[in-house]
Amino acid sequence: MPYGTDIKALSPRIILSGNAAVSPLSEVKTDFTLPIDYTVTAENGSSECWKVTCIVDNYVPIIGDFDGNGKIDILDLASLAINYNCKLGDSYWDAKYDLNKDYILDIYDMVILSKKINY
Repeated sequence: MPYGTDIKALSPRIILSGNAAVSPLSEVKTDFTLPIDYTVTAENGSSECWKVTCIVDNYVPIIGDFDGNGKIDILDLASLAINYNCKLGDSYWDAKYDLNKDYILDIYDMVILSKKINY
């Protein structure tokens, strides 16, 4: 699961064929902090148990690494520049670019990001 996912209340969608059944039921909030046993019962009555474990990615995102490559570089600055002068409420607003949280993507955000570039 992606970093930050709360696995204490996931609602997994389980797709089965024909008249098969699953327990616990599909799309029911489930706590996956420990492995969960799912029993699938086929149309003919036979059943099989599956142990499901959720693993959360431990990647901690770097603020300003807009392309997710693990570093802040000129491509991230270019991404911010494309959205330059965008304000909260604009159709293309994305808060991840607002590094100083003033609801406008401007020179202040560019300066903050440029100071973090790894050459």
